[in-house]
Amino acid sequence: MYHHTTPASLGGILGSRELWSSAWNLQGTRRLENVAYTYFTSLEKIGDDDDLHRIAMASNGQISFQTTSSRETEATLTLNVYRGSTKGRTSTVARYVPVDILAAPHLYFHHSIMLKPAWYEIVCPEIYRVGVKPGAKLALGNDAVGCGRGSLKLFDHVALGDTSELSGLAAPYDEETTDQLMHTEMLGEDIDLFQFWRRNANTDQVSGRTPEARVLEPR
Repeated sequence: MYHHTTPASLGGILGSRELWSSAWNLQGTRRLENVAYTYFTSLEKIGDDDDLHRIAMASNGQISFQTTSSRETEATLTLNVYRGSTKGRTSTVARYVPVDILAAPHLYFHHSIMLKPAWYEIVCPEIYRVGVKPGAKLALGNDAVGCGRGSLKLFDHVALGDTSELSGLAAPYDEETTDQLMHTEMLGEDIDLFQFWRRNANTDQVSGRTPEARVLEPR
């Protein structure tokens, strides 16, 4: 993965052998209080506005979306995002990131339309985040980054935006307050996905759950 930064910051990162986390949410417009993220991307460089949009940034600070539904005319939504530029992020730190410390990505749900099956879409698939407790840092090794289990901050749900609604398009970016959620299940080493599915078929795995929300810093 790649962590893009400014030439002025690169020396400090390499010298400290640490990557600092950021309080900014996915949208890049509000700061979080109970979790911080270190951001990575699969993009080797940020070369134009299209690349910025793929990592939830824009040179004008806005990204537009369109619903997918069976309505005759689709609705559109414009969201404010982090105002970024391709000029500053010209230096890159490239390291392997262990998959088990990555935060689960948010999702969009597209309904079945005209006999086509419903499907899920990963939101911002070029963004990879490691969630940590505020103030925690990632160790920067020669080949990979690392994070102690005591510093990780994991959530047992992701946003699941219904793309037929404007609120659903905003849900993954409004990750702190949306009620459009999908619960996740942490599987142990003694059970795989299919075993869990067979053991718990047709049972309620949702009622009674009280997922911890991401908390915004007071304005």
